[in-house]
Amino acid sequence: MPPQCVFCNINQEEFRLEYLDNEIAVFHDISPSAQFHFQAIPLEHIPNIKSLNSSHIPLLRRLESTARQVLARDSYVALLGPNPQIRFGFHVPPFNSVHHLHLHVLVGPIKTSRKYKYYVSWFATLEDVIRQLEEKPGA
Repeated sequence: MPPQCVFCNINQEEFRLEYLDNEIAVFHDISPSAQFHFQAIPLEHIPNIKSLNSSHIPLLRRLESTARQVLARDSYVALLGPNPQIRFGFHVPPFNSVHHLHLHVLVGPIKTSRKYKYYVSWFATLEDVIRQLEEKPGA
C-alpha cells in the first residue's frame, strides 16, 4: 500500500461510505458527475486497470454487484425510479486522478460539463475491461 494513497486509508469521517466490508468499499464521489456518482473500490491496493489480469474478474463482478445492492436500497429506488440509467467504468491510465483502482458508478444523466470524462477513449466500461481480461492470452 503506497503511503500517499487516499483510498487505502478509507474511513467514515472523510468518505461518505455507503458500504464497507473486508474487501470492498462503496462511497459517494466528492465531485459528482451525475445524479448519483459512487466509487466502488477494492480495499487491496491495485493501481489501475492496467494492473489487472483474468484472476481479478470475480473482484470486478463483486464491485458491480455491491454497487447494484447499494442502488437497490429503498431510499435510492424511490429517487431513481424503475429503470435508472447506470454506467459502470474506469478511467484509463494515465487519466486517473487517484492511483487506486476505482469503479465509477454513474446513475442518471451525466452533467453536461463533465460528459467528456465518461464517453471518450480514456474511459473504459466495466464490460469492456472484463472482455479484454477474458481475451488476454496467458492472463
